[in-house]
Amino acid sequence: MRLLKSELMVFLMAATPLLELRASLPYGIFVLDMGYFHAFILSVLGSILPAPFILWFLPSVLSYLKKKRGFSTIAHWITRRTIKKSKKLETYKLWGLFLLVAIPLPGTGVWTGSAVAALLRIPFKDALLTCFAGTIVAGMIILLLSYHATLMV
Repeated sequence: MRLLKSELMVFLMAATPLLELRASLPYGIFVLDMGYFHAFILSVLGSILPAPFILWFLPSVLSYLKKKRGFSTIAHWITRRTIKKSKKLETYKLWGLFLLVAIPLPGTGVWTGSAVAALLRIPFKDALLTCFAGTIVAGMIILLLSYHATLMV
């Protein structure tokens, strides 16, 4: 039972915006004492979980909110901010999206990449596969950093 609770914790942490696998992978390895591969798989799967929902629903949700008093300002702000931050990505399309998801820094990741892809109207299949590939690479980077950290101790 404890193992399932730990696995669920890592999976859900990876699916959480801002935390994603940047937090869940080291948490699984160092705090919950999971194996590297086990924590990696749970983190990648949890991290990619929100992507299809963001890709499918974000444009509709923002469009709906733009018509509602009290929510219009925030919906317009989110759209403008995302489009403004994605200018370079428009030039490089899928490669830019891949790098946005694959580089594990604050403000990057699946949530940001999926939102940008949805607002730039990148086709669903292309965006999802690119986000998945970027998530795997981000996970490998965090995995290598975590492994290196254990060697330093």
